[in-house]
Amino acid sequence: MLKNINTKDTISHASKCIGVMMSAYSFFMEHKLWKGFFRHKWIALATIGISILFSYWMICDVTTFFTASPIDIPINDAGIIADQMSDESKRGNAQTAISGGSKYLLLIILEIVIFYFSVKTIEILSGEEQPISISSFWKAEIRMIKVLIRGLVQAFIIQILLSILFGIIGVSNGIKGFVIFFVYAFFVGHAFFDNYNELYKLSIKKSEITTKYHFGATLALGTVASVLLLIPIIGPIVTPIFAALTANLYGYQYKLNEVVS
Repeated sequence: MLKNINTKDTISHASKCIGVMMSAYSFFMEHKLWKGFFRHKWIALATIGISILFSYWMICDVTTFFTASPIDIPINDAGIIADQMSDESKRGNAQTAISGGSKYLLLIILEIVIFYFSVKTIEILSGEEQPISISSFWKAEIRMIKVLIRGLVQAFIIQILLSILFGIIGVSNGIKGFVIFFVYAFFVGHAFFDNYNELYKLSIKKSEITTKYHFGATLALGTVASVLLLIPIIGPIVTPIFAALTANLYGYQYKLNEVVS
């Protein structure tokens, strides 16, 4: 049965998640989780290679954004200005979706890392061995693709609705972009928590219910993860490990999977 959610719960969950984030590093060091990870050398090398490519992609996007020259338009061409502003708005929406989607694509590629640390964290917390096989990795990969596609579609729909609303009330593009960043960040957080829910055999639909109830925690984790991913080279390597640990530590401690029955 779904529990009710309120503002107090949202703030409480966010605060608890931040507390768990602060303990993730000590958990990682205490249990020497890097040892098991680096036994799989191909995973470590692939992670480093992917992080370099992703960082290069992000740097190129940022450079293009700040170096693009503005186009001068005659003031008397009001119709042209209106059309170009409309086109610019559409391009802005598409660019935001692609930017958010690039993070989702990275998570899909690095799901093997996320799943590995999710399993190891639960194994340590529960004291029960969690066997890892090629088939379990593959199932986790397929599920991550489904979860992130659902998340991307939902985020894009919310983005369009917000763009319409902000256009009506005259909100600036800067504020719009700021708000939409958090929309995509929520679904990034959901993807990490879903790895925990998957280990407890929750369906994708039920997993969505749990993260919506723990909205504050999901948004907090997704926001921090989204920011960390922007750090060149280091971000794409550290983020999947840090966020996977946080999601599973939080999920286990606060019984995320018990929100629905």
